[in-house]
Amino acid sequence: MQKVNKNILYALGMSGILTACSQTSNHASSESMLWDFEQAEHLKHIQTENAKLTSVKQGDNSAVKISFDSKNNHVSGFEFKSDNGWDWSNDSSFAFALDIQNPKNTSVHMYVTAKDKAGKTHNRSFVVPANSAETYFIELKGLDLNQETGIRSNPPSWQSDYVPIIWRHGSKNIDISQITSIKFNIRGVLEDKQLVIDNARLIYPKALDKNYLTKLVDKFGQSTRIDFPNKVNSTAELIERHQQEQAELTGKNFADRSKYNGWKHGPKLEATGYYRTEKYQGKWTLVDPEGYLFFSNGIANVRLANTSTITGYDFDHSKIKARAPGDLTPEDSLGLNPAPQQAWPTRHVSSELRANMFSWLPEYGSELADNFGYRREVHTGAIERGETFSFYRANLQRKYQINDDAELMQKWRETTVKRMQSWGFTSFGNWIDSKYYDMQQYPYFANGWIIGNFKTVSSGNDYWSPLPDPFDPLFKERTDITIKQIADEVNNSPWCVGVFVDNEKSWGMMGSVASQYGIVINTLSRPAIESPTKQVFVDELTKKYRTIEQLNIAWHTNISSWDELTQGVKLTQYPAGMLADFSHLLFVYAEQYFKIVSQSVERYMPNHMYMGARFADWGMTPEIRAAAAKHADVVSYNYYKEGINDDFWNFLAEIDKPSIIGEFHNGALDSGLLNPGLIHAESQADRGRKYQEYLYSVIDNPYLVGAHWFQYIDSPLTGRAYDGENYNVGFVSVTDIPYQPLVDAVKEVNKNIYPRRFSQDIYQIHAPEALNYLDVNYGYEELADGFKWAEGPVWVDDSSSKNGGYLIFSDIPNNKIIKYQAGEGISTYLAPSGYSNGLAIGNNKQLLIAQSRSRQLAIMNAPTNKAKAQYSALATHYQGKRLNSPNDLTVHTNGTVFFTDPPYGLPKQMDDPAKELDFQGVYKLSPQGELKLIDKSLTAPNGIALSPDNQFLYVAVSDPNEPAWYQYKLNSQGDLVSKKLFYKPKATGTNAHGAPDGLKVHSSGTVFATGPHGIWLFSPSGKVLAQINIPYFSANLAFDSNEDYLYITAHEKLLRVKLK
Repeated sequence: MQKVNKNILYALGMSGILTACSQTSNHASSESMLWDFEQAEHLKHIQTENAKLTSVKQGDNSAVKISFDSKNNHVSGFEFKSDNGWDWSNDSSFAFALDIQNPKNTSVHMYVTAKDKAGKTHNRSFVVPANSAETYFIELKGLDLNQETGIRSNPPSWQSDYVPIIWRHGSKNIDISQITSIKFNIRGVLEDKQLVIDNARLIYPKALDKNYLTKLVDKFGQSTRIDFPNKVNSTAELIERHQQEQAELTGKNFADRSKYNGWKHGPKLEATGYYRTEKYQGKWTLVDPEGYLFFSNGIANVRLANTSTITGYDFDHSKIKARAPGDLTPEDSLGLNPAPQQAWPTRHVSSELRANMFSWLPEYGSELADNFGYRREVHTGAIERGETFSFYRANLQRKYQINDDAELMQKWRETTVKRMQSWGFTSFGNWIDSKYYDMQQYPYFANGWIIGNFKTVSSGNDYWSPLPDPFDPLFKERTDITIKQIADEVNNSPWCVGVFVDNEKSWGMMGSVASQYGIVINTLSRPAIESPTKQVFVDELTKKYRTIEQLNIAWHTNISSWDELTQGVKLTQYPAGMLADFSHLLFVYAEQYFKIVSQSVERYMPNHMYMGARFADWGMTPEIRAAAAKHADVVSYNYYKEGINDDFWNFLAEIDKPSIIGEFHNGALDSGLLNPGLIHAESQADRGRKYQEYLYSVIDNPYLVGAHWFQYIDSPLTGRAYDGENYNVGFVSVTDIPYQPLVDAVKEVNKNIYPRRFSQDIYQIHAPEALNYLDVNYGYEELADGFKWAEGPVWVDDSSSKNGGYLIFSDIPNNKIIKYQAGEGISTYLAPSGYSNGLAIGNNKQLLIAQSRSRQLAIMNAPTNKAKAQYSALATHYQGKRLNSPNDLTVHTNGTVFFTDPPYGLPKQMDDPAKELDFQGVYKLSPQGELKLIDKSLTAPNGIALSPDNQFLYVAVSDPNEPAWYQYKLNSQGDLVSKKLFYKPKATGTNAHGAPDGLKVHSSGTVFATGPHGIWLFSPSGKVLAQINIPYFSANLAFDSNEDYLYITAHEKLLRVKLK
């Protein structure tokens, strides 16, 4: 039995969308089977790409299981293919349909392409929900395919029980008399997928709805056709929901964040007062103005410019203000830009199709008429220009009950910042209202577009616009004007992370020579007199080849002269020598572009990073990336897939440059919108799951320093004015209500950003009980550095000091004991220290010291809160022979002091002539001063500690060839009962990164020990519970009195790890 797909209800709008059915199918049957896969020969029609076909039985029926190798391959899929083409031209309105089951627990977003013999493609996409079975169809002939509505994906016009696949791009009308393939594939996912398909067929509509485009939108900008979660029915309801949310917003950054949203609990690097980049522990990272590690996770397009939709009305154009000379603002970046009042009397319907989509629009002169605007041009749509309306802004007026624009926008900005803080984002993304800059409250990125009358070049796929000619002097002039304007807006603010310039330019597409090197091929076809870039190309070629004959040999051409090349040549064959030159010329072009922009940013914004031009994944080549990497501080990419997979992104290692994701998103139809977005999820909860998967894949990538979701607000249901996008890609709906399942998922990710990125390699958990002590949400903190060899830490309780005490530790070569006080940093506690190593607090609260180079165990003759360099020796000799070099010590509750005595304080250690004892001992010193040898068999005894109940003594052995920890059982008087090997790690060798050294025992009995590669945790029985990988030679450690932190002396540094 098939699982009911909620998307049918949302996509088809079963509560009345198909009530006016005036046209019915004249086909004899509503379906026509192509392949039911009951016969083995049907499988011959399917080809696979990085996928495996298997015929499976489902009851009495046969079906086809597709196993996608999608984790290891950027693209995987299957294709119905015909060399000669299928002729379906005799049919009336029809669609290709396929039964698809998803047996897995995760949804599958799929791309579909129908292609004709001429190569024209018809592209769509859809989601197959987890654990579902439905029929999906692609309309290939019908009423809707001939309708330009200004909506990226229209409401369905068919009456059908099946799920329509959503229009994406390409040619809506391909040659249905010669369809050569229908391809289904998966792109850019992080796991292998599996589907079961059956019954490929043509289907025909039971009826068509001639009114499918009328009265789509209610007065709140929502769908009139269906109900959905959080649909608003009254202004009172809108206000009530707003008040509920305001009560829940904390308006505070997460606790682990610095002032500028860096990682306060992480290391502190050089602070420059502005954001910058650095490679830290093998990973590229941003660094905030105070020096903290910073990962930029934020929302892009936080502005009202894209909330307007075309209404179908216009005015006398002579009464509309024309663009002023030198105006740098793209049309889709403007605010509402309403028509002037003098134009209102000329208002008229310019598109009945568009005007009829709305069930309500306000009257001019009414309060909500403030939300009308005007666009003087659009990119695509039913009309070329016209009136717009922002339902989103109207809903802000309703819920805040404010009509004054300045006051309303200030309230909106304040709420938005509170949301960003409460949801745990670290910054905004690109394209935010510049008024946020002035708030000096939240990190942001500035942006600009370089527009002007400079000459252009073409890649052959100028989707948004042709490319600039960077060798035209006017381009540099316009660049400087643009960057200077941005600099004036930013005003040298430390809250500005960097600046993006331009976006998703059509630099070239991989897949063919013509698409990759379109800029070069098209430019070479033009006369140099009209193209500065062409002249540069000619100069580069003449410099390399000297004569036209040499060029012809390399290119396999017959160009008569350099003059002919200068006038323009058409190239259609591309031998290897020519391709090498194409690659060079493309780099020369791109480098000039990025160099000019980079130099302008450096000139006008020297304290801010240049973040690149946000490449679309479909519109970049290796040459373009290399040029950007040479001049941008950070290279940026817009990547609309489900995660960062190695198969596509391996080029990041090649350019080895900090990089950032400028845009990604997903959406679902349970929002009431007609189009989920570029990536489809099955629900709002699934949006959250996909968000987490994507972000974690970014966080885990060592080259990526951030990711920005596009966008803050859902697109209008009837499409944004500029190009008709009508996506559910917002964090908030048109009524400014957050999608809570998405928000909850995001908050979980944001709590883990820094620990996961910078601590994921630190903790190795071998047993779950380790999590009773380790707080893996925190990495290690670097508290201080600059020591020669830090050792022997101990916590000193002091009720008069902050935090109830402080840490002291030895800096052995400097002959000092250092004090660390939280909030105050470090200071000298005691000097000279007698070349102290291990420290301990005795039962009488006095400081006990293993003075290694003085070769004695000593006590400081002063209270710990009034330290003085005055000592009394407690032990100097054993059986008349001088101790080697007392190293570490621990104190029994009865006052007995246990200590180790290796030769590490002697200049030549084992071979030192001053060494009198022929062994390295473990000793106990009674309160009465009696010194007893416990063990003389250890080659290199080092750290030493007692269990909380004093029943066990632990000793570390630092011998690089025989490293080990030993456990000694003691009786109630502290006398030795037995000895056993506690744990033996692999031999470390003389060049090892750490060895068994210092150790302390937690109140639970868990042993914390420094060892190879950092800190080891053991149960009392010797089971390894966890390891904390520290990239410095860790010598010793200590707890504070509450065991909230573990302090680590690591060579020249003092570190701290958070405990539970």
